Amino acid sequence: MDSILDNTTLDYPTIRNWFGNVAANGYTHLDVPVAQAGKFASLLGLSIRRCYLSDQSLSTLLDGNDSSEQELIAACLPDRGSTMAGDFGELLAYVFHLADNGNLNLCGPKKWRLKDNRRKPSPMSDVVQFSLPNWPTASEHDLLFCSEVKIKSTRSKFRPITQALEHSRKDRASRLAKTLVWLRERTILGEDTDVDREQLDRFIKAAENPAFSKSFKAVAVVCNGLIQDELVTDPPVNDPHHRVVVIGIPELKETYQQVFEAVAVAGLPNEAVT
Repeated sequence: MDSILDNTTLDYPTIRNWFGNVAANGYTHLDVPVAQAGKFASLLGLSIRRCYLSDQSLSTLLDGNDSSEQELIAACLPDRGSTMAGDFGELLAYVFHLADNGNLNLCGPKKWRLKDNRRKPSPMSDVVQFSLPNWPTASEHDLLFCSEVKIKSTRSKFRPITQALEHSRKDRASRLAKTLVWLRERTILGEDTDVDREQLDRFIKAAENPAFSKSFKAVAVVCNGLIQDELVTDPPVNDPHHRVVVIGIPELKETYQQVFEAVAVAGLPNEAVT
């Protein structure tokens, strides 16, 4: 199973430091510094491309194909607009959770590879990750993480904090269970989920395995210029079953557009070219 960070020089403590920390009561508030946000494109371009198209898949498509790397990558990426924004929020949450739980060695499906339409969001629960410390043996120490992510990059009446929490509650009620089954089906059909069917079965067939823990997060990714208004107008509420995470990003729209410009040209690294 590949990590989102394959063939990069990044490590979990470094990534966690990108996000800083702000004192907050009952929720997690993170602020990415301006200098760090400006480096996202150069630091994450290749890793995010691999979330849409793995090196192996890209190499296979190039074999005997008259399309260029950039043409093949572009065929997987969202256009500018709400889908690109939403994908960025999900990918940012995916990266943050890896770094924030570095000792757990989280893994999880790269759902962005499974889109039927690149112009639309990936279906089902936004971010699913798990820790299986004794794999291939299931244990009571196994963990299942699920995050609902909403993003707000421009001024509007949309309330990402409330919406993320409401949709996270849907994950807990039923959508996560449906997502695991859907991922298992995609794996059976040979699609590149980056997880094994047996790993998904460990959580789907809960009655046949030791008990495991679940963690649900509602993540709001908000432009720094809007975040204080959001926290006043739409303050996070305490919920015993869901952790609210608010991430402030400077110049959010420009930042995610720059990131996807880097993703679009992130071809195979030299060591992957044969």
